[in-house]
Amino acid sequence: MTPCIITVGRQDQTLHLWRPDADTPAETFSVPLGVIAGALIPSVFLSVLLVDDQGSATVWELGDGRARSRQALSGNGYRSVVGLSPSKFCAARQAHIDAEARRIAQELLTDRGGMPESRLATLHSQLRDMGKKAISLEVLAHKAEDAAKVDPEAGFEALHYRHQQEGLLEDKLDSVPSLQRIAACYEACWLLPEALRVWDRIQRIRVTASPAMTEHDRWLRAAANAVTDGTALLTPAGDFPFKTFLQANEAIGCRVSGRFAIGSMQEIPTTGSRIDEAGLANTFSEVWAESGYDGPPHTTVEQISWVGTESVDYRRIFCIAAPFDPDGPKVSAAMPLLRGATYLPVVIVLSSRGPDEDLYQGVTKGFPSIACTETNESLRRAYVWLTQEGGANCWFKSVWRSLDRTLARISTTQMEVAGCAEGKKE
Repeated sequence: MTPCIITVGRQDQTLHLWRPDADTPAETFSVPLGVIAGALIPSVFLSVLLVDDQGSATVWELGDGRARSRQALSGNGYRSVVGLSPSKFCAARQAHIDAEARRIAQELLTDRGGMPESRLATLHSQLRDMGKKAISLEVLAHKAEDAAKVDPEAGFEALHYRHQQEGLLEDKLDSVPSLQRIAACYEACWLLPEALRVWDRIQRIRVTASPAMTEHDRWLRAAANAVTDGTALLTPAGDFPFKTFLQANEAIGCRVSGRFAIGSMQEIPTTGSRIDEAGLANTFSEVWAESGYDGPPHTTVEQISWVGTESVDYRRIFCIAAPFDPDGPKVSAAMPLLRGATYLPVVIVLSSRGPDEDLYQGVTKGFPSIACTETNESLRRAYVWLTQEGGANCWFKSVWRSLDRTLARISTTQMEVAGCAEGKKE
């Protein structure tokens, strides 16, 4: 609360600021000799109007333990000052601060690159000094989003600013537009639990009945919950690479965790086969061994939430673990087991977990820890190796050929069984 009571010593040249509920001064300032009256006046910066024993009245700005003269009133017949009540003073001062913050924000937003860096720094410093850091961050994020239209890397600056801004906003209607932009920024970077948290906050702030839940709302809630409980396999559109997801997590100081589809292979025809999970694993192992490939593959069947850009499908998937870097990020090929499908997709999955670890280990807020940095860096190296050097191409091609032969063999076996059954009936 802003101090709203002043006392001034005429001889000791000392001005004290008091809060109504305190018995000691909140702040003390040096003032000229002979002050006989004074009162706080609303201003962006803490200011007082002081009258001296010569009848002169002057506006002084208080700061750093002393008063600085800002404006002298005309005339010299002043003897007393009547100040505003504490509530009216605080309201009037806040109005001044809000107006000045809007003026500064407008000046910053209309700049097209011609403003000197020193001026930019001064204006942002003024916003922070006025308790308007959230507005400073809004301007910085807006500028970064404009820059991202030319340089996509600037988008992570915008995310960084909006992430900082989130904790500064109060739960009131005026904050909703900024919160909506923050949630949209999180979602665009596939930080789905963060996006859902902000959308839920927006719903709590709104005092009117919220509109009916849309398909998008249902998708976001299902997707975010799947990420949080560790069942998600994130499969965004092909123009959203894993490196973007990794950079987005780093922009908000988070460790990447869970599973992400970093690429896909050609779809495999099912040739009408009915896939039995146990039979699939056994047949795949047989085909792999017959093909002369090294080492038996580690295969599993898992229940996951296949999170795409518009839907969350609950599927069982057949996973084949790659033999690369067993102590680092895990790489696998994954094929959903879809009943009645003519073709089955096969995706390449990069995961920050081991086969016996939790899928999702939570998000660490704030500055990245050493473990966070090491995890993200190991994922970055794995992604670069897989996508640029092509060192894993032979293994993935072998997996695809084995899956193709596996489904074909299962289909042939099932047709033979069916043919025998028909023969017995006849």
